Amino acid sequence: MNRKYILVAMVLSASILSSCTKEKEDNFEYKEVSASQVVSDLGISSSVVTFSITAGNGTAPTDVVALTGSEIDLPAANSFSLDGCDFDGWSTSFNGTPLEKDKDGKQKLKVEENTVLYATWKVRTVRKAMGAEKVPEDGKLVIEEKNLTEWEFKHLKELVIKGYTEIDLSKTEITEIPKGTFNFSEYELAIPGDGHFYYMDPKEHEKLNFDGLKKITLPEKLKKIGEGAFTECILLEEINFSKTALEEIGDGAFGACPSLKTLTLNEKVKTIGEEAFDGCPLTNVTEEDPDGEKAFVIPNSVTSIGDYAFFNAEFTKIEVGEGLKLVRRGTFAYCSNLTEITFNYNGIDKLRINPNAFDSCEKLEKILYKAKEGVDLPDDKLGEGHTIGVDVEPTKAE
Repeated sequence: MNRKYILVAMVLSASILSSCTKEKEDNFEYKEVSASQVVSDLGISSSVVTFSITAGNGTAPTDVVALTGSEIDLPAANSFSLDGCDFDGWSTSFNGTPLEKDKDGKQKLKVEENTVLYATWKVRTVRKAMGAEKVPEDGKLVIEEKNLTEWEFKHLKELVIKGYTEIDLSKTEITEIPKGTFNFSEYELAIPGDGHFYYMDPKEHEKLNFDGLKKITLPEKLKKIGEGAFTECILLEEINFSKTALEEIGDGAFGACPSLKTLTLNEKVKTIGEEAFDGCPLTNVTEEDPDGEKAFVIPNSVTSIGDYAFFNAEFTKIEVGEGLKLVRRGTFAYCSNLTEITFNYNGIDKLRINPNAFDSCEKLEKILYKAKEGVDLPDDKLGEGHTIGVDVEPTKAE
């Protein structure tokens, strides 16, 4: 191989001549030169490939000096991005079609002359919906991407205000819905011609110019609902976690959702935060079970329920799994339709109930304990000297 070609390869790969300072040493004079100048001085034809990130944010890749006629690998989007878009590769023209990709999604370029390459972008679902002139008649938005960026989570609320009433996240692989994603508790809206501001409140709903979130479909990998994520979603009627990996429901996650009547928990949820469903008219009464004979079930996996978590719910019957050892202050307070609650006993831990756990549960008639076959119930089920604040004697379930 010709020595000058070896030298060129060394120059291009290491860029050792790109930033020298002028100084004399051992009778040699060093001066700043570019790689392309060295190539030219050696009589070799070269070209420069320059990258433009168009509307993106960040730093464009460094220019590449390559032998004319050679093939180079094109860089990925490691140092730049565009909110609401995915990098779709490089194009030889502005807003042009991306160059062909191999099976691994990588691009190459045969360098024939000095070339400017432009970043191309694929618009993601949220950004596309924000830019759309009209909302579909069904008001449904299906998120196609596997993950959502922080920017996209922040703009989901804007899409609800725009008119989307149903958000489908089932195709995503998100594990958390962050704090306040659909929280409308502090939302203010100026009413044209009225001159006043109105907080989003069920009684004032007719004054708003958008409907609000009515339905949310959750992804299988979801593990956490953040604090206040759905606060005051006043038209949300149902939430179903049965097909998710949910482990934690944050404080106030569904607080003040006055239309939320149906809740289905999964078998993995461990923590239900303070006031998680405060003010939600949750019920076990359905069209199939109009008398509410089938109890609402809190699964064995649940080990912690926060204060006032089910405050003012409309359950008639509740069955609590054996994982819960403490019923906190106001957990079921003002559940005015509650007549019966059953606690499952694991044979080891005694249940503790805060004296205010059942405040104003005026119809509560039965507090039952149920144990697995072969497990004896203790005589002192609540612990010595402990009371439950209501005039109901805990008894063994039949």
